[in-house]
Amino acid sequence: MKPLLLFALLSIQAISFGQLTFEELTGPNDFNISVIRKSPIGEFFIQAANDNESIYTSLDGQTWTKTALPVSSRLFDIQYFSDGTPVLKPEYGVHLVRRDGVWHKMSMDGGWREVEASFIKADTLFVFQDQSFGYSLDKGKTFVTMFTFGENIVDHSAHLFKFNHHFILHHTAGASDNLSIFTNEGERIVNKSLDLSIASFTYHPCGQVLICDDDRYYLIKEDEVIVREGSTQTIIPNFNYSTEFFVEGDHYFFRTENRIYKSTGCDFTWNIIASSDVIDEKDNIWVSPDSDIYLNDNASDFYIVQPAGSGQWEEHRPDINYPFLHTINESQKGHHALLTSSALFHKNTVDPDWIEMDSSGGANYVIILWIMESVLRRYHFLKVSYLFLLMVCKSWMTIYWSCLEDYMMNAL
Repeated sequence: MKPLLLFALLSIQAISFGQLTFEELTGPNDFNISVIRKSPIGEFFIQAANDNESIYTSLDGQTWTKTALPVSSRLFDIQYFSDGTPVLKPEYGVHLVRRDGVWHKMSMDGGWREVEASFIKADTLFVFQDQSFGYSLDKGKTFVTMFTFGENIVDHSAHLFKFNHHFILHHTAGASDNLSIFTNEGERIVNKSLDLSIASFTYHPCGQVLICDDDRYYLIKEDEVIVREGSTQTIIPNFNYSTEFFVEGDHYFFRTENRIYKSTGCDFTWNIIASSDVIDEKDNIWVSPDSDIYLNDNASDFYIVQPAGSGQWEEHRPDINYPFLHTINESQKGHHALLTSSALFHKNTVDPDWIEMDSSGGANYVIILWIMESVLRRYHFLKVSYLFLLMVCKSWMTIYWSCLEDYMMNAL
């Protein structure tokens, strides 16, 4: 037994002194879009699907600037001051404001705790942090506390809205959703549990907050400050769990299947503003303050736009180099093959530049690459190269069946 232990220890020591050498490769010129927004003054904001640490901005859609965030944050919504100053709102986590080109966290008391929910109204930034409600007149540099609520408010996530005389706070505790309405003096006049699943939270400038999912809605109007509720289908027809619902400017918008609907002001009467199969095909939709319609797929390297009133879709590829790498493979024949979220690339190992082979497959290639690699490793006598198979098979379904057919024919 002792000789065996000694051999094992020597083996471990030998392995521990073994060295792996790595070669640094420069990635291909590619990008991956998670979210795109355009401010009322025309500034673009884009976040990459694989990078929560930064935001890309552009004033013309051509030249982009990458700016670091002070904390990892997934862009969920942006509000703007009248001069275009943005406040970034993640679905969870601290809210960020950009001043003089730098993103900042915000804290009401200057301590280690940060603002958990915010809302801009008439260029005043209203916030909620811990149990306190307050506001800032200098874009989050300093805050005035209006009141601190005496009871504990559990808020794993929170959404804040401000009427002239009331704060409206949606807050979650685990799987439960709650709605609280406070006066400016700190009296809680509504404390209500909400029956929600995947919900939308919107404020319309006419003075109403709408919270809804595919089953129920909750509506609070400034002149009433009561909670109306009912079936979502009665105010938003064809609404389902995948419907994207939001406010931009003075209108509600939502997408259902291949159509985009727009409200007439505050009223829940709807007009179809666009209808196309591409609307149903894309993952994300957004409408700019100019009523331009933006569509993109998650982690795609391009987005498409229908300018207001044009009826035509335009494709745009941001000139940003930050690829989403899925996998890379080096063959015995001196080739590199690399798969990103948008395209398939290859190059000779000695060449500096990548060549795009196909942009139709994206992540769908991952399973196919694994199948092909497994087949070629097991059946080494196949005379068709791994790289050649990738190049001749255009779509991922073609790749799958071509490789399977080759495998069946050569393996027999």
